[in-house]
Amino acid sequence: MVEKLVGIIIMSGLILSVTGSILGHEIIKTTGNLMLLITATIAGFMFLRFYITTPVNEFMGTCIEQKRYFSHYKITFRSGLAGIYTGRASLHLGEDIKIGDKAKVKIKGQSILQINKIK
Repeated sequence: MVEKLVGIIIMSGLILSVTGSILGHEIIKTTGNLMLLITATIAGFMFLRFYITTPVNEFMGTCIEQKRYFSHYKITFRSGLAGIYTGRASLHLGEDIKIGDKAKVKIKGQSILQINKIK
């Protein structure tokens, strides 16, 4: 939901900026540029806060669910100690794992950084 809202704000900022440039209307152009600048600043701050404050964890688990989306995989693992973990993996990582595979998983927040299959 938040991703869609940010996408709408970015597209609105781009449209306003380009429209203001074409029409020669400085207020519309400035409004679009400010929307883009504020969105980029907030996104950068949130990324840095996530990167600094969220630890990297590792656990071993079994893949119990895998869903492919347009830009990522949503994968669920069952672990003995951690219970059930659901996270996002890139398309490259998600292709390698199948339901029922045991793996050692490295995570940071909701992001899956690395998956190593255990044979």
